[in-house]
This record gives sequence, structure tokens and C-alpha cells, in this order.
Amino acid sequence: MDLTAPFKPEFLRPITTLIVPGTIAVGPFVLVLGDYVAPVANFWDDHTTAFAVLLAISVLAAGFIIEDVGANIEFYLWDKELNKKNPTHLINWNEYLKLRIDNELVGERYLDAKVTQLKFELSMAPALIIFWSGLLWLQVLHPMWSIVGFLLVTLLLFTSAVYLLWESWQTAKVLSKTRALIIEAINAGPKGTAAEHKLEGHLEVKMNA
Repeated sequence: MDLTAPFKPEFLRPITTLIVPGTIAVGPFVLVLGDYVAPVANFWDDHTTAFAVLLAISVLAAGFIIEDVGANIEFYLWDKELNKKNPTHLINWNEYLKLRIDNELVGERYLDAKVTQLKFELSMAPALIIFWSGLLWLQVLHPMWSIVGFLLVTLLLFTSAVYLLWESWQTAKVLSKTRALIIEAINAGPKGTAAEHKLEGHLEVKMNA
């Protein structure tokens, strides 16, 4: 049994990019729906397991939709802006997709971690805005804060969303540079320990010959 499996990128990525943003976005609206539609509240109480399954499906669906919104932000805003600053950005991205790498480069591991970070940032920004709209609805139905309190919550959520968008832009720039470095490394040939061993073997063969 691999105890590190839950911490690997392939497990962490769906949690950070789908489940967390989806849960945040859907949460307030579940309460709103239960308040407006009595049968929903009754179903929640009488069939907890079935309700949990439906909620999980709704969270995943919302997560996929929000991830799509984030992908559009990346493609239509960040990629276009990066391509203006560096005309080879999209070329490098397309070239990187064509690469076939047997021995993983250090840059690949870094790239994989940064991609998860970017997806999280791009998903969380719209998720927070959706979450705020649900809170606003709940605030109208059942006031939980004073006007000043709700304005402070609003400021916090919108500031967090703007911060996450800004961070996603910074992450996108790092990813662009990393992809360019990986392509450069592949074109230049292997380096590091594996390359040294290969060179040593080559010299050994030449000396024996």
C-alpha cells in the first residue's frame, strides 16, 4: 500500500481544482434551495445518504464548470497577454505538448506542481464570486451580519478573488518560462547525472576500442 498516494499530483489536482472550488460555490445555494423549497429540506432530513450523493455530483459539476471558466481566463487573457510580451509563448506551449520524455526532467516536476497551483487559483477566483452571491441571497433571507459586517465580508471575498487572479497571472508567467526551459533542455540534449553516466560509458567504450 502506497501511503504517499493521497499526496501525489494526480490525487491532489482534482481535490484542489474541482472539489474545493465546487464546494465553496455550491454551499450557500444548497441552503437557499432548502429554505425556498420545502421538499428539498425534507429530502435532506429523510434521505441523508441520497442527498449527500446528489450534493457530491453537484459539487463536481460546479467544479468542472468553474474550471472551464478558469481555463477561458487562462486562454483568452493570460495566454494572449503572454504572447504579446513573448511571441514564442504559444509556439513553446504547442512544442511542449509534442515532447516525448522518457527520463523526467526536474523542470517537469516543477511544472506539474505549478499547473495544479494555476488551476486552483483560476478556479477559486470565480468560485469566491459565486460564493459571495449565495451569501448575499442568504443575507437577504436570514440576515447574519450587520450592513457593515456584510460589507467587510464582501471586501474580503472580492479582495481574495482579485489576489488569486493576480497570482494566477504570475503563475502563468512562471509556467511559460519553465516550458521554454524544458524545450531548450530537450533540444540541447540531456544534462546532469544521467548525461555524465552516458558520457563516461561512451569514453570507456572508446578507450577499450
